[in-house]
Amino acid sequence: GDQRFTWAEFVAAYHRVANALIARGLEKGEKVCLLTRSDAEMLILIFGVVKAGGTVVPLSPLFEEQGIARMIERSDSRLLFATENNRAKVEAIRDSLGGLPPDGLIAVDFDAAGWTGFDAFLGDAHSDDPGIPLSSDDDFNIMYTSGTTGDPKGMVHSHKSRLLYPLGWGTAAQIGPGATVLLATPLYHNGTWITMLPALHHGGKVVIMPKFDAGDFLRLVQDEKVTHTFAVPTQLIVSLERPDFDS
Repeated sequence: GDQRFTWAEFVAAYHRVANALIARGLEKGEKVCLLTRSDAEMLILIFGVVKAGGTVVPLSPLFEEQGIARMIERSDSRLLFATENNRAKVEAIRDSLGGLPPDGLIAVDFDAAGWTGFDAFLGDAHSDDPGIPLSSDDDFNIMYTSGTTGDPKGMVHSHKSRLLYPLGWGTAAQIGPGATVLLATPLYHNGTWITMLPALHHGGKVVIMPKFDAGDFLRLVQDEKVTHTFAVPTQLIVSLERPDFDS
């Protein structure tokens, strides 16, 4: 939308999340699930978890409820952040989430019984660097993929493997400080990180689409002077087929 963050605001925001997680008792290496919209807040949560020394587990809301429950349980996550649009799915599986503590549900944008509101979660957490030491072999995230038969498989990425995105692919694709990257696929999709991580590592600009629309996609490319994007073939086809594409 129209929400914009400077680098200072972005860093301060995810530092607050990190410090709130640490105050809540999150230990290094522990997992935190995100069942949220693809927006600036989700990006802040991703880096807040990692900055606290945790391992972030972004989940796709497209999976059915029991599939989501299995991913939460198998990842051994301590906390789950969810947005209002995904609340019903969590409520449907709540009794089967035995691995989460009683206060393990964080409501990002709503208030409900049995959930900790986001403001209450943040509390008086400060925006200073929490200073948690991280090594290249520490786990960065778990991404669940449905690219094979059977249940989704959890792919573990280390800090080192994630750093190869900006240093390898990002350098080859010339995603540097002057780049503007349009995220047209969800933040729980591993392909999205192909452009997102290099842009953030090198100090570029990231533009997030919460939901893909071909008209909005083309408008953002033009208005924000987008230099790079990751898209699946269907997205490119419907964009090319728009009658106003040439203009």
